[in-house]
Amino acid sequence: GAARVVIRVAVTAAAGLALLAGAAWLGQDAGRFATWVWVAMLWAALGTGLTALAAWLWRRTPLDHRWLLVLLAVGAVSRAAALPADRYLSDDAFRYHWDGKVLVHGINPYVHPPKSAALDPLRGDVLDYRVNHPQYRTVYPPFAQLHFAAGYLLTPGSLLGFQLLVLLGELAAWALLLLELARRRLPTTWVLLAAWAPLAVLEGYLPGHLDALALPWMSLF
Repeated sequence: GAARVVIRVAVTAAAGLALLAGAAWLGQDAGRFATWVWVAMLWAALGTGLTALAAWLWRRTPLDHRWLLVLLAVGAVSRAAALPADRYLSDDAFRYHWDGKVLVHGINPYVHPPKSAALDPLRGDVLDYRVNHPQYRTVYPPFAQLHFAAGYLLTPGSLLGFQLLVLLGELAAWALLLLELARRRLPTTWVLLAAWAPLAVLEGYLPGHLDALALPWMSLF
């Protein structure tokens, strides 16, 4: 009945607003780091619960494709809203940027650790001095190195290029998931469990984790 429709719309709107508001807060807030982390974790729990509830409520009511695209756009905007964050949960992405820079300059990233004097001519970006464990050679596999190089070429001196690759990968993963859900005649709204996942924002874009690049491949296989 009408009451059920109102409940579905209200829960979905609450989930979407929570996702966008939390991502925007993560991207702008510069308060105490401990507070930032706790709020991020609480937001992730709340957002995941609301999204799961919304997907469940719509399980028997197919959404028009146009509305589904709007909901996926909300997921994409939430990623963009978190990008300006100046607080990170990991410093791994600085190593990604460095490896990409080394490879783009024609040097095998497996030969020298970042602190090697042989790589001194490459140092110039602020990010070059934020690489974690610079005394160790890289541990990331060759296919990942190609992603790092592509990210560096997109935005030298910035992590934005890598983050954009993660976003493109997520968009591809969502499309593949939608195709699989349709093929199995399952509710297409279940794609929101990926597109509106707060943990994907935290782990994929703050400032980024290599694992996020695997999402389209996992969806494909």
